[in-house]
Amino acid sequence: WTYYSDSSKFGEKNIMYDTYSWFHNTLNEHTLMKWLPEVMAASAEFRNHNIPKTAEDKAAVSQVMSLVKTSMQKPKHSLPAIVKSNVLLHSHLLRKSDKIQSPQLQDDLKRMLRLSTSLNDAMISVCKHQDHLSTAMTCIEYGQYLTQAMWVKDSSLLQIPHFTEEEVKHASKGKGKAANILEYKALDDDAKKGMANFTEEQKQDVLSYLEFLPDITVDSKVFVDDDEDDNVYEGDLCTIRVTLTRNNLEKGQKAGLIHAPFFPFPKQEAWWIILGTKEGKIIHIEKVVDPSRIVHHDIKFLAPRVGDYEFNLFVKSNAYVGL
Repeated sequence: WTYYSDSSKFGEKNIMYDTYSWFHNTLNEHTLMKWLPEVMAASAEFRNHNIPKTAEDKAAVSQVMSLVKTSMQKPKHSLPAIVKSNVLLHSHLLRKSDKIQSPQLQDDLKRMLRLSTSLNDAMISVCKHQDHLSTAMTCIEYGQYLTQAMWVKDSSLLQIPHFTEEEVKHASKGKGKAANILEYKALDDDAKKGMANFTEEQKQDVLSYLEFLPDITVDSKVFVDDDEDDNVYEGDLCTIRVTLTRNNLEKGQKAGLIHAPFFPFPKQEAWWIILGTKEGKIIHIEKVVDPSRIVHHDIKFLAPRVGDYEFNLFVKSNAYVGL
């Protein structure tokens, strides 16, 4: 009975049905990034677990609130468990979790981060179900922020080891500046700014990290199985073959864990492949976890009515901001 009553509460990826229902009711085509921490904070997994019970609990939550209040949206929900989860998530996204004084809240945040990847995947699957392309993309980017402990106004350069706001400011201004992490990686080593006060070891950390950072090429081709000519007819089963090549790997190497020093659990490098229409509808969305140097991913769908169609193909990292 215990097994059945528990299993009947959980859906895919071991996420509670209650949570799926909440995401269905909350996520829509107008959902903005800044609301996503509160959406996740109100999931059943957190709501049922993170209830402040004593005056000490409430005081501890207030202490965290004082750290993050100026950088978060005015909450829509006043339920104490949601407020607590919301401020804890913001403390992580703003890299202020080391200032949390309560060991119990430190543990609660760690538990939340352990569940965050599955909850984020559940948010994306709800967007897929509702056909909201732009919100699905926003949720994927939210997953990147969670992994790197960064938030909407942060530069992607903040992912570089030893970089703080100070180094980012230096690297992104003036002659030879880099607006993002890919531009920074592309600069000659001696032109990379922001490392003036670094030790040799720290500089080496930065250069090793930039070599390790995923660098992919995306190719795609459209074809119809078993077709004599190259034409596509209405009702044909079309395949779009997307080929990802990881240029940062040697032949025979496989992608491993991602570099995320602020995320307390190991996370495997993966890529979201999304095919959408120009009008913002989702044709296909899937997280590709194959770690091989060259990955082929097939998207199959029936050719629509005769006409010209434009599709957009997106490939987004599950873990790095700006990739």
